[in-house]
Amino acid sequence: EKSDSVSAPAGTEAVTHGSSPLLPEQAAEIAKLKSGLAAGPDAGVFAAVSDAFFRFQKFDSAAVYAAKVAELQPTAPNYLKAGDRYYEAYTFAVGSEKSAPLGVKTREFYQKALELNPNYTMAKANMAMTYVNTDNPMQGIMMLREILDEDPTNEIALFNMGVLSMRSNQYGRAVQRFSQIVTNNPGNIKAKFYLALSLLETGKQEEARKLLDEVKD
Repeated sequence: EKSDSVSAPAGTEAVTHGSSPLLPEQAAEIAKLKSGLAAGPDAGVFAAVSDAFFRFQKFDSAAVYAAKVAELQPTAPNYLKAGDRYYEAYTFAVGSEKSAPLGVKTREFYQKALELNPNYTMAKANMAMTYVNTDNPMQGIMMLREILDEDPTNEIALFNMGVLSMRSNQYGRAVQRFSQIVTNNPGNIKAKFYLALSLLETGKQEEARKLLDEVKD
């Protein structure tokens, strides 16, 4: 997927996204929305374009237009949405060459949102995950620990810590994290699935099989 940019010719990102181009009707919808920019920058139009790109799963372009909204209207919710959109692009990026700059933009907008509203716990938890593949992965882990110090049952922080434990082959710790989520919220299917995978890695096949059956059901 080709990243949009402020300096790109109008419509460039609407017709080419690497190996996954927009469908003709999608490109037409984007072009129609962008016609609303004829009189100049407009936050409402930028937001609509961002939402359209998001629906079409062109997450990097969706992020760029969400950022334009935040630039015109620098509010905490707008910074948060830009951060969310960049994080979505970051999680789907293939290779560090593409994910690294998206991680930087994610942190940039989440930080601005948190400065205006420190209660955006999800933003802090997501931002922490962007540090994992940098030269300072411990910074992300410390951020997650800070969240859990304040709220030991925070599902997002617990889940992210569980994922990081799996990545480092610490499946016993992963079991602890995911078990805590499932105990507090049995309806969290994603946590239950990852718990089952972690249990398999620790040799507890029967427990894992039971959970996988529940997930399947």
